[in-house]
Amino acid sequence: TMDGAYWDLSAEMAEIEQMANSFGNTASFSGQTLTLDLNEPCTVKDSRGILSQFHVQSVKGVDVVQEGNEMTVTIVDRDYQKSLSGSKGITTGGLVYVHPGKQTVYMVHRSEEPISYQLKLKLNTVNLRLLKQDPYGNTASKTHHFQLYDENGNVVLDDIVIENGVADINEYLTKGTYVLKETSTMYPYVLSSDEQTIELSEKNQEVIVVNELAKIDLHL
Repeated sequence: TMDGAYWDLSAEMAEIEQMANSFGNTASFSGQTLTLDLNEPCTVKDSRGILSQFHVQSVKGVDVVQEGNEMTVTIVDRDYQKSLSGSKGITTGGLVYVHPGKQTVYMVHRSEEPISYQLKLKLNTVNLRLLKQDPYGNTASKTHHFQLYDENGNVVLDDIVIENGVADINEYLTKGTYVLKETSTMYPYVLSSDEQTIELSEKNQEVIVVNELAKIDLHL
């Protein structure tokens, strides 16, 4: 200044230098896949320290909370968007400051295209195979329909179709407790009024459903 005093511009210099060094960079976790259990939050951290510059977009079936350079992600619905993204614009600005014996110029440039990151999301699911048999262990033929509920009584799958004794449900169900209920069957099998509780805890599981056979009265 005119009176010989000095302004302390160290904070401004550090901020602009950090922006210059991170120009064109995206979050360190961009392009990675985050595998989550349903309703279980997971926190990721940007090791480059620039996540706070990004604005995260809303995502269907996913809760996202961003605080500084950390982001907490929770899949809250099985019908969820498989990725989330954030973007930032680049601000124009510049600062010139004098150091004894040299001059250093810090400049941040504007980019027409915003810089973004993408984090892929994957729900930790269980593959379930339903096997339908008669009381003697024989594979059931024909077509049979079931409903699957969660432990709170909410319908998870409205119509599971078992054809010729087998139905495969892949990449949808999560670990937990479910209730299986038969809604229709075909002769010679008897519609079961029992509800079968299923505990899913492994990646690949098989569950056997047994149906009684219709009794036939023979008059000789």
